Amino acid sequence: MEKVLCTFHRKVDASGYISRYRALSEIPEKAVWKETIFTALGNDLPQKKNRTIKLYGEWKENVYKGKTSLQLDVQQYELLLPTDLTDIREILVKEVPGIGNIQADILLETLGSELFQRVKTAKSGQECGISDKNFAMLSAFIKREEQEERIFQLVADFKLSKGQAKRTVKIFGDDLMETLQENVYLLYQADVDLKLIDQINDTLEYKIEPTDRIRIIAAIATVLRKESYQNGHVYLLEDDLIDATKKILGYKIEEAYIVFALDACKSCDINYITWKDDKYYLTKLYDAEQIIVNQVIKRIHKKILDDPQVHELEERITENGKKEGFIPDTKQIEAVLMSQQQQLMILTGGPGTGKTWTLKLMIQEFERQNKSILMLAPTGNAAKRMKESTGFLNGGTIHHHLGYFIDDEFVARKKLSEDVIIVDENSMIDVLLFRDFISAVKPNATIILVGDKDQLEPIGPGKVFTDLIESNVIPTIVLDLSLIHI
Repeated sequence: MEKVLCTFHRKVDASGYISRYRALSEIPEKAVWKETIFTALGNDLPQKKNRTIKLYGEWKENVYKGKTSLQLDVQQYELLLPTDLTDIREILVKEVPGIGNIQADILLETLGSELFQRVKTAKSGQECGISDKNFAMLSAFIKREEQEERIFQLVADFKLSKGQAKRTVKIFGDDLMETLQENVYLLYQADVDLKLIDQINDTLEYKIEPTDRIRIIAAIATVLRKESYQNGHVYLLEDDLIDATKKILGYKIEEAYIVFALDACKSCDINYITWKDDKYYLTKLYDAEQIIVNQVIKRIHKKILDDPQVHELEERITENGKKEGFIPDTKQIEAVLMSQQQQLMILTGGPGTGKTWTLKLMIQEFERQNKSILMLAPTGNAAKRMKESTGFLNGGTIHHHLGYFIDDEFVARKKLSEDVIIVDENSMIDVLLFRDFISAVKPNATIILVGDKDQLEPIGPGKVFTDLIESNVIPTIVLDLSLIHI
C-alpha cells in the first residue's frame, strides 16, 4: 500500500468521491494533475484545508480522452494533529464544540504548539494543566476524528455501509481491529449479514472455520434480521429459526452446531439475541416491545365526566358537526367523548367512515380548552394529507419531530411537549419508531392513534397498530358507517 503526505485542495464532483490533494511527499509523475496536485478516490475523504493528511492506497490507471493517468484509490487515511499555533487556534474555535476565542487563547498560552499531543497522551486535565471540562472537550474531538478514520477504513477495506461501520466503531471502540482480527464474524453485532462477513473472511490470512460458533451465531442473527426487516416478524420460534439458519448456511453445517449456538442465546451469553418464552428476538426488538408495553400501561387512565358534563359535551359535538355540514353519528360522538376521558385511545375504520371529520371535532374541543396539539404521520405525504383534510397545520412527520436523520439515527432526541398528540396512518409504524415516539411524549399528554389496520403495513418489523387493537387493552372506537351530510 502506497503512502502520500498531502493537504486537501478541492472536490472534483458534488458527491466528494473524487477529490484533489497537494502532495507533500513524492508521487509518480503520471499522478500529477498540475504542479504537485493529484487525484484521490474514496467516499468521505478528509477535506480540511488546515490539516496535513496521510493517504494510504493503491495507484490505479485512469484513461480520459485517450490520456492515461494515475489516481490514488484510498483505503485508509490519517489526519495529523497540527503544531502550528495559527492552525491549532482555528481548529479550536471552529471545530471543537464549547471552545471560543478566549478559551482558545488560554489553552494555547498553557500548552502551546504541543496542545493536541499532550491532551492525547494525558489521562486528565490536571495532568496537562487545563480544566477537566476543556480536557473532556478536546479529548472528545480527538476521539471523534480517530473514529472517522476507522469508519472510512472499514468502508474501504470491508465494504461495509457507513451505518454498519459507525456501529462497528461504537461497539468495539479502540480495540476494534484487534477484536476483528480475532474473529471477524463478530461483525454480526453491527448488523452485518453472514454473506458479507464470509466474503471478508475469505480475504484474511487467518480464516475462521465454517463451523465456528460465532459464525453460526452470525447466521442466526442474519436470519432474525431478514425475518424482521423483510417479512415483519419480531421473533421466530426455534424450529423455524433452525430451518432458516440451515438454509442460509447452505445445509453444509450439521444441525447440532446450530442447536449449540442457540443454547448460548438461551443462556444469555449473546447480548444481540434474546430468548424468551421459546421465542428468539433481536434484543433491540424485544426491548422495544417491553418499552411500548410499559408506556401503554402507564398511559391507560380514565378521567370521569359526570352526566351534566357528558350531556353538555354531546350537544357541543353535535352543534360543531352541523357547522361543518354533517350530523355526527353515535360512534363519532363516543370517540370525541373518549378523547376527553382517555389518555391513550385508538380511532380506526375503513376509508370513508369519517375518521377525518371525527378528528376535526376532537381538535375543536381541545382548542376550546386551549390545549396545545400536534398532528403526526409516518411519511411526508401522509402528514401533508392530514393537514389538508383537517385544516390543522401544526404537524409533520414523526421522524422530523423526534430528531431523526439519515440511517434512522438521531441527530437530537427531541421530546414532544404538546398536550395532545394525534398520529395518523398508524398501520405504517414499526415497533422501533413507535417505541421512540411513545417514549418522547410527555407523561400527562393525550395520545390519539388513528388509522386502518388493513391499510399499508410497516416496512420495518412488527405490526404495532394491529397488535394494540387486538390486545383489547386500549380504548378503541371503530367507525363503520357513512356520514349523513346536511
